[in-house]
This record gives sequence, C-alpha cells and structure tokens, in this order.
Amino acid sequence: MLSACLTLLWFYFKYQTNFEKLFAQLLGLFTWLGVKWEKAHIKHDIQWRMNNFIKKMDKKIPWFSTVKIDIDFYSEEKTFNPENFLNDGIYFVRAKKSSDPNRNFVNIAMTFIADNLLKDAKHQISAKQQSSIDLYVAKILLTEEKKEVINSFVSDFLQPITDDSKIKDYFNKFMETDRAGIFFPVFLQEMQFLWLRVFSHPKNAKIREEVASLINFLHKHAERRLGDDSGDHKFIWEFSKFAIMIVWKSVKVETGKLQAYSNYLKGLMDQKTESIYLIGNERIQDFINQVTPDSFLKQHWYSLYKKEKYKCKLRKNDWGFVDANTYLLLIRKENIDPYVLSSDAIK
Repeated sequence: MLSACLTLLWFYFKYQTNFEKLFAQLLGLFTWLGVKWEKAHIKHDIQWRMNNFIKKMDKKIPWFSTVKIDIDFYSEEKTFNPENFLNDGIYFVRAKKSSDPNRNFVNIAMTFIADNLLKDAKHQISAKQQSSIDLYVAKILLTEEKKEVINSFVSDFLQPITDDSKIKDYFNKFMETDRAGIFFPVFLQEMQFLWLRVFSHPKNAKIREEVASLINFLHKHAERRLGDDSGDHKFIWEFSKFAIMIVWKSVKVETGKLQAYSNYLKGLMDQKTESIYLIGNERIQDFINQVTPDSFLKQHWYSLYKKEKYKCKLRKNDWGFVDANTYLLLIRKENIDPYVLSSDAIK
C-alpha cells in the first residue's frame, strides 16, 4: 500500500502538468454549476498551459528561475496585493476575471513574461527593446499553448504597440532570428550574460546601443544562405564578446580532421571571446564534441556551458528555406569579471 502511494506521488510530481490538464478538462464539464466552478476551470486551464511553457523555457534557457505559476482570480471585495507575485520560484498571479476567457489567458501571459523574462537585465535596455522582446516571447507562448487566443493578443497588445516602427522592426528581426533557431539559445542567453557583466550599473546609452547592434548581428546571421561562410562571425563589443562557429558537414568533418576547427577555435579564444557557440547539423554532434575536449578547454580556461538540439529553417535562397535538425554547443570563458563603467559612460 505504501509503495503504491509513493509511486502515485512520484507520478503526480513528475507529470503534474498532465494531471492539472486532466483536472481542468474535468472542471470544464461542470462550469454550468456556477461562477466558482467556472473560475476553477479557467484557473487550472491557464495554469497547466503556462506551467507547460515554463518547463519548455527551462530547457531553452536554464537560468530561467520561475518554476511554476499559481493563479487566483480576486473579486471586488478582495484586497489586491501585487507584492505577493513571486515567492520561492512560484509566480503568484492575482487577476481580475474577464468575461472573455481568451483575454484572461492573454493578460496573464503578458504579465508573467513582463515580470519574469530577463527580469534583471531589462533595466539595462530601452523600453522599446523590452517591449519587443516581451511581445515576441508572448507570441511564442500563446501560439504553442493556445492558438485560439492569438486574435485577442494581436488586437489588445501587438497591434497597438507595433504601430511604433522601432518595435515593429525589432519584432520582425526576432521572427527571422527564431526561424533560424538562435533567438532563445543565443540572443536571450547573451542578454543574460550581458546582465552578469553590468548588473550593478544604471541604464546607459552604450548598453542600449550594443543591444541594438546585437539584434542586427544575429538577424544578419539568420539571413545567411545555407553553406555561406562569408562575413564576420564574431560580436566583440565592450560588454558582449561572443562568436558563432559554424561546423559544416564538409570533407574535414567526414574525414574526422579536427585540426582546422581546433585552430580556428583557439584563435577565437586568443581574442578573449567570452562565449563561443559551435553550431552544426545534429548528425555531426559527435564531431563537434571532439572539437571541444575537456583537456583543451581547461588549457585555455574555458568550460562547457550547455548543449542543445533544436529544429529550425535555414535560408536556401531568396525564396525558400530548408528544414534542419541542429546541434548547438556553448563554451564559456571562466572567471569573467563584472564590467566597471566609467562615470562619463553613464548617461
């Protein structure tokens, strides 16, 4: 009996989102019983979808600190206390129920993203950069978890804000960057690294300018045609110093010749590049791993930061794309000190 109970508890905690999904579906059968049942159904329906997205985010960006969301719809008589939003990794939402169930989900999703995504880094960037990042990630969340709410999202949030040409430009570039698979594993990762460098400083124009250049750099990289190895793969600025190293399935890979890639990697390390993203086809992940053995990394004061597989679409020509199963390996320089801004750099 005890063994069965422990097994059931293990399944519940391991598949908690699935249990809540089932519970929400069951509650949906009884909404006709009254407002309390309807509220409970909406609460758990949104929670399981949001928590499912949080689990996926945790795999894409390991530093994402929120572990789950808990929703409470308050009535007019209740005291609304926004100070209770975050506690021990649980994001508590106090929301007023809308008559439109789609708007409930959209409003909570936007609040969640605004308060949790890059929450520490956002004070370093411009309001338009913040808005474009939040809007794009919200679009991903809503598309993946509940497509039927997209119209509410577009009318209530996306359309009014993207009338601004700068936000619209950033948003469109994020779409292309994400299509190539480097929005989450590279852009958001570098935004977090940026905060670690300048966390103790107020906003300043140099950081905002650098983030704008980072967006343009990754968009240009995303627009490269498959097999095009021209141009600069390095982004070496004052605060962000990283490189994207493309490993193609070429003669060197097929014959197992590591030296050319090892030499190029060492050259990037010698230039004090702090983060190096090795990207190639999933079929050659063993070869990519061989380019970065632990002994080689330790010798140059680098360490493995993460490995990731993802699907993306790479540009084949001006009109079409090709599907790709991609492998990404990130190595990071050890003992990186926070950046100290001089007084004349702060504006």
